[in-house]
Amino acid sequence: MPTRTDGHAPDWRARGGWTLGWELRRWGKAWLSRVPGGVGSMLRRRLHRFAACGSDCLLLENVWIEYPENLVIGDHVNVARGVIINAAGGVEIGDWALIGPEVIIYSQDHVFDGIDVPISLAHDRRAPIAIGAGAWVASRAVITAGVTIGEGAVVGAGAVVTRDVPARAVVGGVPARIIRYRDAAEGKGDATHGHAERG
Repeated sequence: MPTRTDGHAPDWRARGGWTLGWELRRWGKAWLSRVPGGVGSMLRRRLHRFAACGSDCLLLENVWIEYPENLVIGDHVNVARGVIINAAGGVEIGDWALIGPEVIIYSQDHVFDGIDVPISLAHDRRAPIAIGAGAWVASRAVITAGVTIGEGAVVGAGAVVTRDVPARAVVGGVPARIIRYRDAAEGKGDATHGHAERG
């Protein structure tokens, strides 16, 4: 029987499998993720034990967060429906950032270089993700471990980001590539506008 390689083990395996405490926590998180509206957003901000969460943040329905103690959220951040955030390696989201529907932000990844051990038994890799102030990650984009997205950058819908994105760059595709840079004259609207679910 193959044995686990050295490194980080998923929590449920490290504890030897299923426990009642693990089960109850998952039920609690599932309930919390589904409470709708402003009440749900407020409960998610208060009951998740974030490393930090700024003011006027919106966390919509079905947002699923693993390792919230490693997640830092700035002021006026909008996290849309169905977003999945794994903050095992640390995730920081800057002020005024927009995270579109069903975006996946994963700071933890499988190591699959060796073939003598099943991937499910191999150790994982964890690396921090940073999303800069004013950035927009559009719907169903995937942000992988170790990536930094610069301030004011735009990640197109469905993009898979495997490398750093410069400030004010617009990227898209699989893997994501730079399409252009935002012009300083674009969108000179009121910076204090209300939240809008983008995606």
